[in-house]
Amino acid sequence: MREAIQACFRFATDDDEIPEGRVVALKDADGPVVSVVIMPGEATERLLATFNEQHRVAFETGLWDRLDPTPENLAHPLRALESVVQLRPGSELPDGVLCMPMWRPPKHTFVIREGEATERLAAEMTELLTAMVQSAVWIQRAAGEDTDPADPADPADS
Repeated sequence: MREAIQACFRFATDDDEIPEGRVVALKDADGPVVSVVIMPGEATERLLATFNEQHRVAFETGLWDRLDPTPENLAHPLRALESVVQLRPGSELPDGVLCMPMWRPPKHTFVIREGEATERLAAEMTELLTAMVQSAVWIQRAAGEDTDPADPADPADS
């Protein structure tokens, strides 16, 4: 079994971490640790903590995975081709929930409680995350769902 991918959502600490005129940047999107670096003031600390925990669980359990770009995987029915970040009124989310991931192949949506992030951050994250999932083979499984049994990324085969 290969090592799980990790995600790190954090605030920028240096001016040169994010391109001028932008509020978010992806670092090492094809590496083992994908960093999402956000300009301070564009999101709350508690949202970043929530993103980090949600992604830790998703990657460790195999709900999210990046597969090798084989012809079979490029046509994988669980492949994500779009990742959208939407801000919604708090009344549309369960009490206490800051961010709720939603999956309907081939689109993954992060629904974020208004006030936890700016519209600009949501728009730029949508752009960057969609480009990332389109440039590789990212899949999202439902709880208990496997990929092809021959898939080397499937923990059941280990």
